[in-house]
Amino acid sequence: MDRMERTERFVQLKKLAGSVISYWSIVSVSVEEKLNFMPLLLYAKSESVDEIPEHIAVSQDFLETAENESIRLEKIVAEMIVRKKSKLDQIYQRSHLESPFAGQGPSDTSVAFELVKEQITIAKAVSMKRQDIVTRMEMLDNACHEIQWYLNANSDVHSVEDHHRVARGKMLFDFFPKMMEDLEAKVIIWNLKEDENFSFDGVDIREKIEGLKVFYEDTVRENPEAGGVVHEAPKAGGVDIDMVPVGLEAGGIDIFQQLVIPRQPRTPRIPVQVNVQPPPLRRHHHHRSHQTVMTLWHPVGVNPILRTWTMTRTALMHLMSDA
Repeated sequence: MDRMERTERFVQLKKLAGSVISYWSIVSVSVEEKLNFMPLLLYAKSESVDEIPEHIAVSQDFLETAENESIRLEKIVAEMIVRKKSKLDQIYQRSHLESPFAGQGPSDTSVAFELVKEQITIAKAVSMKRQDIVTRMEMLDNACHEIQWYLNANSDVHSVEDHHRVARGKMLFDFFPKMMEDLEAKVIIWNLKEDENFSFDGVDIREKIEGLKVFYEDTVRENPEAGGVVHEAPKAGGVDIDMVPVGLEAGGIDIFQQLVIPRQPRTPRIPVQVNVQPPPLRRHHHHRSHQTVMTLWHPVGVNPILRTWTMTRTALMHLMSDA
């Protein structure tokens, strides 16, 4: 192999070595696979063809094998970039923002992968900073749907779940102004702190809040007695269903926290069967034993006083029968 040919092959292998090694830092490759391409490490460290010993010069077959490996790893990394970009878009969608990273990325696959990882880190930080206001705005949007359902329910409410939903809708209807007030205060603080308007789905969130105020005013005007509507809860197994939400005292729990607190289950009243074995009585060398079975209703267990009285009563009855 003359010097010119060696130089051309050196340039190709050095480029391949850089690509393969950068892909190894991204894709999980076993040690056994890496050992097949150990000569590439020498080419990656060398600056001139003269640094490559004659006996290390690789064949044309190895050059083609290295090219195929580089292409294979590049495809894997490209697929990973697509998944990363999808995750990036989802983060911004959940934050109700348009991604600022749309457009063509770098042509180098490994560089593009590292860039999209950095963009995801930025997106997560932005999402965390906006999470409180975004969550409150989403809850207000959902509250609008619940209030509309509650106002249109009327006599169509039959199931226990529907009665719980009616209770939730009535509560949201009563607390809707306070929820808007809290959100508006959060937005004002954000705008002052960040020195920019809070954007939500491409518009200033204050416009959406104004739209919610109009919705509520129209709803109150059309349903002046909606706040006083009471739906009787059904009964299940003879026990009234407790559907009244708890925990929204003024100045207490944040309205945006869990709205309905589940009731605590009652202690079940289980019939307990107790076997009472009185002590054997002796008379004229004749032994008898009686076994009395009784059923008690007690939530915990057998009343010790009642058990003692039962045993004494059984013994007396036995003596009277013998007499």
